[in-house]
Amino acid sequence: MVYRGKPSPGCALCRARRLLCDRRRPSCSQCLRAKRECSGYQDLQALRIHDQSQEIVAKAQAQVRRNLRKSPKTSSPVQSETLFVPIPASIPASMDERAISYMFKIFMGTKQSRGVLAFMPNLIGQDPSPALQATIKAVGMAGMSRVHSLPKMQYSAAVQYSNALLATNRALQDSKVARSDSTLAAVVLLSTYEMITCQEAANGNNFMSGWSKHVRGATKLLELRGEEQMGSHSGLALFSVVRMQIVFNSIFTRERISLELKALSREAKTYRNTESKSIEDFYNIVCQLADLSIESDKVFTNAYSSTDSVSIIKAALHLDADLISWALSVDPTWRYKSTETPVFNKTNDHQQYPLYYGNRYHVYPNIELASMWTYYYQTRIIVHGIIQATCRQLLEADTAHSCQHTLNQSIAISKQMVDDICASVPIYFTSGETGLGGTMRLSWPLFVAADCAVTTPEEKNWLLQTLEKIGQITGSQQALTMSDFLKKGYAVPFIPGNIMRRR
Repeated sequence: MVYRGKPSPGCALCRARRLLCDRRRPSCSQCLRAKRECSGYQDLQALRIHDQSQEIVAKAQAQVRRNLRKSPKTSSPVQSETLFVPIPASIPASMDERAISYMFKIFMGTKQSRGVLAFMPNLIGQDPSPALQATIKAVGMAGMSRVHSLPKMQYSAAVQYSNALLATNRALQDSKVARSDSTLAAVVLLSTYEMITCQEAANGNNFMSGWSKHVRGATKLLELRGEEQMGSHSGLALFSVVRMQIVFNSIFTRERISLELKALSREAKTYRNTESKSIEDFYNIVCQLADLSIESDKVFTNAYSSTDSVSIIKAALHLDADLISWALSVDPTWRYKSTETPVFNKTNDHQQYPLYYGNRYHVYPNIELASMWTYYYQTRIIVHGIIQATCRQLLEADTAHSCQHTLNQSIAISKQMVDDICASVPIYFTSGETGLGGTMRLSWPLFVAADCAVTTPEEKNWLLQTLEKIGQITGSQQALTMSDFLKKGYAVPFIPGNIMRRR
């Protein structure tokens, strides 16, 4: 659901703080008073609601028809002229409860292993809107249908998704409801549904397109909601979840992160306690990486300039230094231990979960911190992917170039980061079902590590097997598609220079 609601015409700072912007040129009065650079003003016509429900509903209906051809006929066939499709009478009455239970187990998790949507139970109790309820059912049914190979439930999931799109679109028509936590959570769940039902194109392209559309919609909602969204626990948690998805999407698609969102992130730090302020510092660094990825691509796609390449390497090295400083400055509660002693019993666990890789394991205080550290390793892999690709380009043009030492150091760091991601996997796979809630957080780090230029064939195979296991456990087709994407040798644009590497 792409949201281009009725926004303020003011600058990013005024929109983030909900101030009256006088829109003066070259800078508004509020920015002058705050001694901040004014971002400029929005074109209101470019940000209206763009209703894509018809397009996406048609996609869901097509999936329903495909499933019906593969499964036994039901007593309630889909009526093509109706968008709001009732659940067939043949579906058991307990289906909703089963779907919700599955959502809690996989995506919300437990106190010991918090899922990516751990804040959702409180939100459901506070504001169980029709859009939120429909998206919860759609995600739960979609996941269960894939884990347990249930075609009828897959059909039901597509039906609920159609209903969820319509309910969410209705919520977006009301400016007050559109700003609610419940509506933003519904859009987050729509993107989660796309992760579960991810479809790979024949040529391997655009397998993230459905997910990306909903992430862009959620971005507009964050901007619409402004600073006040951070005043509640659920609002701040939603902000963090959506923003991290925005970062991954921006790097993957080479789309710049809006100035308004950057302004909101600066304000978010004031709402964090001492232990969690590092989250905002990390995000601000990754925003710079999104911009650097766009600039580094120009080195490979435009006329070659050694001066430009050297500038990219220097910028990447500076960014990596910021990441190292961040890691050294985090609160002591973020620290983890590295041990060579297996954390879990291999004999009992290896039949159900991926095998351990190597003899080193990281023991983290909790899943949230494990996720932040794996995102850190992933980010440094991307930064050094830029450094390595650019150094190689310089060396191909001038074998005597002085960047060979930089290249060698960068390769060593990338190898260490891949090892650290491998060493972080075990905590996500604790014995029993309560350990499954956090596994969805691993998909992107595993994907990036598996595609790293310095990853060994053995490491890559293990990383892809782990991605596949996550897909099998959670029902996430995106995790399975990520693995298949790399197995087929497609060039992944996530790390700048990778496409050039494979030509």
